[in-house]
Amino acid sequence: GSEALPVKSAVCEVIVALVVDPEMARELLEEELVADIVNLMEMDDPHLQCEAAEVLLLSLGHPQLRTQLATQDLFRALYAMMASEHNDNYLGATRIIHVLAAHDEAMRARVVAFPGMLERIMSVALLPNLEIRQRAVQSMSFLAQNEQGVAHMWENGLEEAILALLEDSDVTVTTHTVMTMANAACSTEGARRLYTMDVISKVCLIGSRPEISLQHLACGVLANLAVPPENHRGLLSYPALPFLVRMLSNSAFHARYNAAIAIRKLAINPAQAKQIVEAGALGPLIAIAHKPRVLLNPPDPLSVDREGRSLYLHWQASRAICALSVSPEVHLNIVREGGIVALIQLCESGQQELCREGASALAYLAEVRCETEC
Repeated sequence: GSEALPVKSAVCEVIVALVVDPEMARELLEEELVADIVNLMEMDDPHLQCEAAEVLLLSLGHPQLRTQLATQDLFRALYAMMASEHNDNYLGATRIIHVLAAHDEAMRARVVAFPGMLERIMSVALLPNLEIRQRAVQSMSFLAQNEQGVAHMWENGLEEAILALLEDSDVTVTTHTVMTMANAACSTEGARRLYTMDVISKVCLIGSRPEISLQHLACGVLANLAVPPENHRGLLSYPALPFLVRMLSNSAFHARYNAAIAIRKLAINPAQAKQIVEAGALGPLIAIAHKPRVLLNPPDPLSVDREGRSLYLHWQASRAICALSVSPEVHLNIVREGGIVALIQLCESGQQELCREGASALAYLAEVRCETEC
């Protein structure tokens, strides 16, 4: 009854202090007390709901326990909090959803599969409360990595949400909005839809800011937009192409990596390759290729993945130079500016695909016909 609510709240406060210890959190799980805590999240008392949500949030801070804690009952309780009319509930729920969405792909699929959850997340992402917006957009940025999730977002007003969130002045909201865009454009259809929203100028403006994360995410958006050839006209125009060329020289290394990918995808025919070289891309690409550099693409701190991924910046630049060699009119430029070394290092990479690209480009520069199976 209502007279017991203060007692239950006090109990939650005690448990919050205990579950910081992973062993205590595990004991809570083994004693099946989690179900009782989850039930409290569904009670019609915002303060108690938030206290219970805090217990779950701290317990989820131990990655090894997340799969066991993420039950259907928890998702139902989270949805109940998201469907309320209290900002504290929205914040408590989105903090938990953010942790789950960042964990791994299987967990993202479970969040996406719960009926109505994505719609509620997208709805609260547009609320005036800054911390709620931050957590909701962070959740969206990870859930957009899930194929079904991003498709559902497109069906439920992702365009309008992105356009509204791009006007936000908060750097966390902006960063994760651009991350949502990059993930939403990973598929060809997603890239087409994002392109029609006429956001390229805005992305370039955001990517020109000093924050490293914004630079590499903006370049990532443009790289994904470059997959459908029908998008190339806008990407080869102002401000996109000058922005990419500038990022090759004056940005963080991860941004240079993504900018090189975008350039490679845009150089699909002689005319476009020549246009890219005339815009000044070749010199910076050769400079990058001449300095071997392996970047670490670390996982999100909330992710269960602890290994990250190695990114070979010099190889990516060399691949872009290979793509530019499709234009005979730029062959002398490649040779005179030292691009041959970049192509040779691809041949020496030990990676079959890269060796083939490098050898084909060298053969094309020498005007030697190269069999496709070589």
